[in-house]
Amino acid sequence: HFPSKAPMAADRPPDYQAVPEAPTFGEGTYAPDEQQRIQELLNSKLGREHLATRQGPGGQKLTYVEGNVALELANEVFGFNGWSCSVLNLDKEICEQDNRGHWNVAYSAIMRVQLRDGAFHEDVGFGFNKAPTMHEALERAKKTAVTDARKRVLRIFGEHLGNCVYNKQHVKEVARGGRGGASGFQSRSSP
Repeated sequence: HFPSKAPMAADRPPDYQAVPEAPTFGEGTYAPDEQQRIQELLNSKLGREHLATRQGPGGQKLTYVEGNVALELANEVFGFNGWSCSVLNLDKEICEQDNRGHWNVAYSAIMRVQLRDGAFHEDVGFGFNKAPTMHEALERAKKTAVTDARKRVLRIFGEHLGNCVYNKQHVKEVARGGRGGASGFQSRSSP
């Protein structure tokens, strides 16, 4: 049995100290120098060490930020405890078995990323997977949708969290071997 209230003054031991109530996430503040550091990082573009490429529709080369890199960058910019993300909605869009017995599953996810000062953005992501078992297709499609939504919402905060991959000139410069205006930031997984 736990008491529902702090002990009355007469019942407290002499060394009792009240524990201050924990602040609610999203109600914090940034010191001016911290806010400036964050803004400078967000304004800096990513270099090639943070970007990946893959083949897209029609043989087009797509440049993107991998999910684990996006998390690492967000922790670097906001601090490990300076941001949080929440899945607001996760919808199954497709779940069907094809004539070869493979499962085609697609999910959409709506994600919110909130900063410690209460600022937040939301965006949607999509995940599709084709697998021999429904379980495998469901798991991968859900994870892909959530990761895609997180990356898409983080990019809204600035260039350093992936928005720079939508700048064709920057992507071309990075592809030619330039740093593309990237900051001196080095990821922990970078060489």
